[in-house]
Amino acid sequence: MMGFAKRGPGLMALAVFASLAGSAYAATGTRLDIVRLSGDVLREQASVARALEVPEPLNAGDRVHTGGASHVALQVGRTGLATLGPDTTLRIHSLLPPEPPARMQLSKLVLEQGSINIDTRPKDPAQPPSDVRLNAGVLKLRVFGAAAWIRHDDAADEVCLLHGAIEVGTPDGPQRLDEPGSCLLSDGAGTKVRSARQVGSLAARLQLTAFPNDDDLRDEILQRAQAQARPRAAFPTAPRTEQPAAAQPAAATAAAAVTSNTAAPANRESWGIVLGSVSDAQRAAAEAERFSADGLQARVVPAKVSGGTTYRIISGQFATKDAANAMLPSVRARRGLQGAWIVATP
Repeated sequence: MMGFAKRGPGLMALAVFASLAGSAYAATGTRLDIVRLSGDVLREQASVARALEVPEPLNAGDRVHTGGASHVALQVGRTGLATLGPDTTLRIHSLLPPEPPARMQLSKLVLEQGSINIDTRPKDPAQPPSDVRLNAGVLKLRVFGAAAWIRHDDAADEVCLLHGAIEVGTPDGPQRLDEPGSCLLSDGAGTKVRSARQVGSLAARLQLTAFPNDDDLRDEILQRAQAQARPRAAFPTAPRTEQPAAAQPAAATAAAAVTSNTAAPANRESWGIVLGSVSDAQRAAAEAERFSADGLQARVVPAKVSGGTTYRIISGQFATKDAANAMLPSVRARRGLQGAWIVATP
């Protein structure tokens, strides 16, 4: 992993994307679409700035600047939504077109200053989630099928999880947020992760990136952020039918008793590689099918977290942690799976 630059102007964040830049990205024809805007919003192309309009597509290399009382909403991928707050500058670093089996656009963005609310969850469960990589100062994030609020300024860099789970690269090493309402803060004192209870209400942050005079979009963003607070049904499992045990001779019963004492218990812990984690069971099942179609067998395992239930897409079932670790590099070498990690499974 490349080193992180010192805090300063947002352009320093481009370093972590250097190995991915290239003329092929600029020639893909992919774009981000402007959904709506309010106030003075500028589009900068080749150092020339002009007023942004709706509808208007943004391409790789563009910058978007919002004024002191301005907002702009962008559609990322097919169904994702990114909303910029006032006094914000966002650079469209590169856009990678959809590729099977994921069929999603990969958007690489740099938050040079200000605040942004990113929600990459599809409204239609049949659609794949959007995939956004964002650099915000010293933080490097992937928001995939999740929602997060992010800010970058001279004082600190902060990310708050609104829905799902995200991986965050920090100067102190990789961090994972999987409790909606929790926040990660990086400033001169280091990197700190605070629980949802410690953080309290996110209303002030969310209002900063919500359109003040547009109830529809503001309510949509707030409802998406608050959806995680509602209880979710447990992951459905097939009903189990108990079969009566057949009668056995006494000698056979004794032999079976000896065997059961020496064999591993049926519920022995195993190890798997987590490819992703979402809070919707149907979406998790769809993602597992896509991975399996791509030759990476995957299953869904529900897990309890402090914010409710998350559904992990897990590949492999290894008897030891060392065996799972041996397979992990080859999984991480696949596109979009650099954040894969190992977990114990029942």
